[in-house]
Amino acid sequence: MDEVWSEHVEPHASSPSSRVIILHMGVDGTQRESGVFKLERRGVNQLDFRIPDNEGFQPRKLPIEEGLGQEDWLGSMGGPLEGGDSPSPFLDRCLTKLEEGGWEGRVVASDDAGRFVCNYTLFTTLARARLTSHNNVKAMFLHVPNFTLIEMDEQGKLLGDLAEALVEEVRKCQ
Repeated sequence: MDEVWSEHVEPHASSPSSRVIILHMGVDGTQRESGVFKLERRGVNQLDFRIPDNEGFQPRKLPIEEGLGQEDWLGSMGGPLEGGDSPSPFLDRCLTKLEEGGWEGRVVASDDAGRFVCNYTLFTTLARARLTSHNNVKAMFLHVPNFTLIEMDEQGKLLGDLAEALVEEVRKCQ
């Protein structure tokens, strides 16, 4: 992640006029019958892999970022570290746009990205985004269903609609 951040994010984040949107995606393997897209509203400061990752790494009940508690969380798209009615008002507005665009019931907000690689990726990116000097990096994680539940073309349509909603919301923040 360090190389990707320094090569692709830092050069843009250093300019106060730039806006960076990072959209991570991962397959939600827990879905077995009906497929829904899950916009993850927060990343939690905890590594607790129930199975090893692809490289055999299997941390148990460890913080991602030292100095924060394991129940501390960061809200997607720049939401608060603690408190508030929503971990991510920005994400909630994007969800509303998607629902108005015909995705109601097929895209939901989720407050649990798990404690595996998806949560680690989201939390780490959100933590780095908070450190940018211009507060111009926004990050989100989208859990997608397996292609056997929702075909690739339909998933592509959602991504296009989500990208439009994200850009519209970021422009409002300028």
